[in-house]
Amino acid sequence: MQRILIVEDSEADANRLIRHVERYADAHGLAFSIQWLRSAIDFAETSPTADLVFMDIDMPGMDGMEAARVLRAGDQATPLIFVTSLAQ
Repeated sequence: MQRILIVEDSEADANRLIRHVERYADAHGLAFSIQWLRSAIDFAETSPTADLVFMDIDMPGMDGMEAARVLRAGDQATPLIFVTSLAQ
């Protein structure tokens, strides 16, 4: 089972992304374990392992870009997809 991590401060946006991932899994006969963290600080403090990370860019305290640097300092291989509701 593939482990997917979503780092997103907005519950509504996290739930929307979870539903998309679940629909994809259902459509392709896959099974994913999905974990949601509300902040990049939680991510940096716990260093969870995942096969794929969806990372919000704009979060309070520590943004997704800094959290990505933390991830890459110890893991160069895990795919990282940035998500954001920012216009720019």
